[in-house]
Formats: sequence, structure tokens, C-alpha cells
Amino acid sequence: MKNYILIFSLIFLTSCQINTKIKDILANPAKFEGQEVVISGVVVASTNIPYLSKYYTLKDETGEIIVYLKKGKQNVPNEGAEFTAKGKVIQNVKVFGGQSIHIEESQ
Repeated sequence: MKNYILIFSLIFLTSCQINTKIKDILANPAKFEGQEVVISGVVVASTNIPYLSKYYTLKDETGEIIVYLKKGKQNVPNEGAEFTAKGKVIQNVKVFGGQSIHIEESQ
């Protein structure tokens, strides 16, 4: 019986994902670069341009960030929806000296 409890506990703990605060990603993007994170919040904007670009802006209580959809995924979430995204943090340097930080969905 103890073995079953141990196995169940391990499965439960490995399936739990801890949400990362958006402000933490924005404050230190180099720390998160290329890492997979889970973020949750409200969709405040969404864009769906067929064959070109599909992304949405997710906002939590600490900030907001753009999330690009995984290739092949059809629909962006609706504005106002509570949503959880899992993906890789990408930091791009723009030509004018600013930087762009976003997440590319993995699920």
C-alpha cells in the first residue's frame, strides 16, 4: 500500500506545474531564455492572421507578455478568457535598441 501512495505522490508532483510570474520573465529575460515556463492570466488581445501570425497577449497581476501559438494550432484564445500557456521564452533584440520578449507555445 505504501508503494502505491509513493507512486501516486511522485506522479502528482511531476504533473504539477508552477506558474511563473510575467514580471519575473520581463525583469530577467536572460535567466529564462530558452526555458519552458507556465504562465496564467487573462487574454487581453489576440491576433489571428491566417498563414502568417497567430498570437495573443496574456496578462497576470504582474505584467503582460505576447504568446505565439505553436505551429499548426488553429485558434487563438478569445479576449477576456482565463488562460494558461506553456512555452519557451524567447528574447529578440530589435534594430532600434529595444528588446522583444515573448513566449512560443509548446502545447
